[in-house]
Amino acid sequence: CDELDDKELLTLIGHELGHIKSGHILYREIAELGSSLLDVISQVTLGLGGIPASAINLALMHWYRMSEFTADRSGLLASQDLDACISLELKLAGVPKNGNLNEFKASFIKQAESFKDYDLKGINKAIKIVKTLDQTHPYAVLRTAQIMEWCKSDDYKKILDRDHLNMINEVSSDKTFCPNCGTKITIGSKFCGGCGTQIKN
Repeated sequence: CDELDDKELLTLIGHELGHIKSGHILYREIAELGSSLLDVISQVTLGLGGIPASAINLALMHWYRMSEFTADRSGLLASQDLDACISLELKLAGVPKNGNLNEFKASFIKQAESFKDYDLKGINKAIKIVKTLDQTHPYAVLRTAQIMEWCKSDDYKKILDRDHLNMINEVSSDKTFCPNCGTKITIGSKFCGGCGTQIKN
C-alpha cells in the first residue's frame, strides 16, 4: 500500500468492497480450496469422483476470474478515476519501482486497446483459456481493456448520474428495510449501511 497514491488506494479499497457487497467471498474461498478438495474427493472415491470434481473446480476458477471484473468496476466507481485504475493494474502487475510509470502506462494502454482484437482469433482465444485455467486473476491487460471499455459505456454514466434508479435522499427511522437497497436498517443508525442514504430521526 505504501507504493499507491490516494486515488489508487481508494480504487483498491473499492475493489475489495465490491467483492464483499457482491457476495463473492464464500465462492472465492471454495475456489481457493478447490485443488485440496479435489485431491480428497479423488481419494475417497478411488479416482471416480475426480472427473466431475475437476469440471466443477474449473468452473469455479473461471467464475473467480470473472468476479475480478465486477470488483474492478466497483474500484472505478469508488475513485471515479480511470487513470488511477490503470496505474493500480500496472503496479499490481509488477512494474519496477524505479521505472517510468508514464512510459509503461502508454504502452500498457496501447496493449489493452489491441487485446480485444487478439482475443477474437480462435487459436489465441484457446491458448489464453488454457494458460489461465488455474489462475485466480485474469491478465492485467485484459482487466484494463475491460475497465476502459466499461468506463466509456452508458451503464457507467447512468450509475454516476443515478439515472432511472429512483433513489431517495432520506429514509424514515421507522422503516425496517431501506427502500433504496433493501438493507436492514439498524436502530440508531444515521446512514443506511447498504447505500449510504441518510436516516431521518
